[in-house]
Amino acid sequence: MLQKLVLNVSNDCNMRCRYCYAGGGSYGGNRALMTPQIACQAVERVFEHYKNVHTVMFFGGEPILNPDAIEVCCKRVLELYHQRAVLQMPRLGMVTNGLVLSRRMLDIIRRYELLVTVSLDGPAEINDLLRVSCDEKGSFRRIARNIRRTQEATGGREPSRIEATYTSAHHAAGFSVMDLADYFDREFGIRDCHVAPVAVEPGHRLGCRNQLENADVFREAAVQLVESWSTESPRQVFSMLGT
Repeated sequence: MLQKLVLNVSNDCNMRCRYCYAGGGSYGGNRALMTPQIACQAVERVFEHYKNVHTVMFFGGEPILNPDAIEVCCKRVLELYHQRAVLQMPRLGMVTNGLVLSRRMLDIIRRYELLVTVSLDGPAEINDLLRVSCDEKGSFRRIARNIRRTQEATGGREPSRIEATYTSAHHAAGFSVMDLADYFDREFGIRDCHVAPVAVEPGHRLGCRNQLENADVFREAAVQLVESWSTESPRQVFSMLGT
């Protein structure tokens, strides 16, 4: 069994996050989209070797820039399942910045029941310092609107997770990891979140001042999470990557 197949369908992005490790989605190469033909061939080749794949994940860059490849892959996976070339239907999902969302993409999410993870770093006053669009405008308002559109279209099922990057901007604003989790729950009703420390070169202004400070932030969150399990209101487990 293959646990996860990740298809990088877009070596481009419509955002220029201040801490981006991927060169604005290009990963240091040419900006391009995977053709639907190549995407379909990739899926077929993998299923020639693995009859059971747990998850097929669309990634980038920004995958929503390439709905053609996403739709073709979803359709082909479903065909393979109906042909019994696949033992069980894989979960289909994507990680998106949520900046744009067409009616067509909403239809793809609904039709193939895509699991949607949205990248967001907190409320507008923090997020818009870090995650900016190519036109240098803040992104929060548009992302929040598209989260709610997706929730309306899927009966609240998606987005099912939010990913956030913890930086010195959060620390300076007095925002802890658990504060982020509480905010996403309160603002969007999304309790599953993945909070990771920012990955930047030493001395970068968005990095935590030292590794100990970074570790303490995540250690404190882990303690609070575990302590909640013995209360009447246990927190849902969310994943954290410490240093």
